[in-house]
Amino acid sequence: MQLVEPTFGRAALLWWSIAWRSLALGVGGGIVAGVVISIVAYFMGVGEETTTQWAQISALLIGTPACIYAAYSRIGKNCGDFRLVLVRIEDAPTA
Repeated sequence: MQLVEPTFGRAALLWWSIAWRSLALGVGGGIVAGVVISIVAYFMGVGEETTTQWAQISALLIGTPACIYAAYSRIGKNCGDFRLVLVRIEDAPTA
């Protein structure tokens, strides 16, 4: 295993790789949840303010795991000329 020097370009590439996946998963999940909550709230006769609060809570409950999954999905995958891996401290090469 060869360590590569962390650079701004590599950090930006890794950030973008995770950020767009977080956005896509979060927005996609938020739209689905919003539609489902709106339909359920409509049939339950719930007011608009309560429906909005439910939608905001669901966005948090869906967005957080979506961001975690986006980061998780990049572990071990190539990203330009490097890949993000997790190495045990005991097994890590010394710098």
